[in-house]
Amino acid sequence: MNTVKEFFGNLLSAVYNLSGSVIKSLFVDLDGTPGAITQPMDYNIGAIGSTLEWLRRLTLDLVDQLFLDIADPEYVSFTIEDFLGIGRYDGETDADLIDRVKILLFGQKMTVPAIIEHCSRFSTPGPPSISEGGAVMAYADVSYSDVYGSWQNQTPGPEFDYWIFPAMSSSGAGQSYYFILTLQNTGSQEIVQAVDLVNKLIAAGVDYDIIIETV
Repeated sequence: MNTVKEFFGNLLSAVYNLSGSVIKSLFVDLDGTPGAITQPMDYNIGAIGSTLEWLRRLTLDLVDQLFLDIADPEYVSFTIEDFLGIGRYDGETDADLIDRVKILLFGQKMTVPAIIEHCSRFSTPGPPSISEGGAVMAYADVSYSDVYGSWQNQTPGPEFDYWIFPAMSSSGAGQSYYFILTLQNTGSQEIVQAVDLVNKLIAAGVDYDIIIETV
């Protein structure tokens, strides 16, 4: 029994004759056929039955609004802009806004791959790239993710056996941790969005510059 008409009718049938005109108009009309639904009585299954069916459908619809992927546009705006306080960019669609909020709230943060992945929509035809600001800047995923106290570099090369510390607490060669993010053919409006996004993805204590290449 998936509707109020079926559930309500089954309960009342143990007590009343559901074929009576009063029962049909007041409680539930099993033969009623709904029309275009703009108000409760459009369900056409009795005064009480129609009201309960309207409330049941309204409750299910409100539950759907909790899921941004299927929420109506006005609920997307309310949840993200009014409730969470995350502003919408000019011309940003609901789908783009929802995708950006997922990144900000649930996406992997503070790693080189995360910045490259989430900034890819600002760079065409080539993907974003990140380069270090110096040879001994200790800029690597393992320190940049800021998930441990320190780490000793065992990779063969000039920085072998160096101790690498989280970006919050140390620096290399007298400079702050620093990287360059290179994007291709980024529009003027997108530059603002890219800066806002990177600011939310970087670890504390890391500085950066963005270079826009025209390809």
